[in-house]
Amino acid sequence: MGNFQEGVLFLVRSRKKRRQSYLERKVAFQNITLTASLGRDIMQLVRPKVAYKLKQIESEYGPRN
Repeated sequence: MGNFQEGVLFLVRSRKKRRQSYLERKVAFQNITLTASLGRDIMQLVRPKVAYKLKQIESEYGPRN
């Protein structure tokens, strides 16, 4: 019985952690997009993958003002 409960607790905990890291990444990405709208030179500083994603967003929705 104890093992079963421990297993459930473990699942819940790992799920919580995953959700948390997802939210952290989301916030980080929003911060990056915000900074990118302030200055384009951020593109060189950010990881290329994120910069590519930002360019993709800009090409879809038009340049940020």
